Amino acid sequence: NKKIIALLQNLKDLSIESILESGDKTLSFSYAKEDKFYENIIEENYIRTKEDEFVIKSRDIGVDYTRFDCVLNLEELEANIFDRFESVEQTITNAINLAIVGTGWTVNDNTLKKKRTVRCTNKNALEIVKEIKKTYRVDIVFNTLEKKIEIYEKLGEDKGAYFIDSLNLTALQVQSDSYKFATRIIAEGKDNLTFEDINGGKNYVENFQYSKKIKTIYWKDERYTVKESLL
Repeated sequence: NKKIIALLQNLKDLSIESILESGDKTLSFSYAKEDKFYENIIEENYIRTKEDEFVIKSRDIGVDYTRFDCVLNLEELEANIFDRFESVEQTITNAINLAIVGTGWTVNDNTLKKKRTVRCTNKNALEIVKEIKKTYRVDIVFNTLEKKIEIYEKLGEDKGAYFIDSLNLTALQVQSDSYKFATRIIAEGKDNLTFEDINGGKNYVENFQYSKKIKTIYWKDERYTVKESLL
């Protein structure tokens, strides 16, 4: 559960960039180091605006201000990994529903009826949704507050970044970390070698020493031929 810490006010140079091609969105801002809530703004904490929720990913510490960069909070989609995904001649709604099952996300109502086939291996739900987007040639919006994927046949032109002069932000508490980290690793060796039969039926190893989040990645190395070496 997330705990509200504060309304962030001593910020400047705030910008939000939307990328129409992928549905991604980033948030950047500078925050005064002398502010009493400054120490709470760390990697892997959450920032919420009126429209979206972001995860803080990096900070560039200056003399009086620190620059923070954030990405959309799509963690539930990133955590759900498929060894093999197949959606054969389905509508985009059915295809995405198959990819996001169990994540808590839903798809908005739409009138798109065309059917396509999508096949993927060793991808998480977010990566599969983006593959589906390419296959069906649509635009998508990730509504992170309602955890809903909105589908549009054509949303508009990609105009790059846009800037907002003022915006009310709320920081939400959770553990800290950075861009490239994982708490769960699914490992595979040569000829689809795995280790679940010597690991209590689990095909992954995990470590929550630095974060309680489940951040899953898939790792494969054909040089490994002994399952014990993968652990």
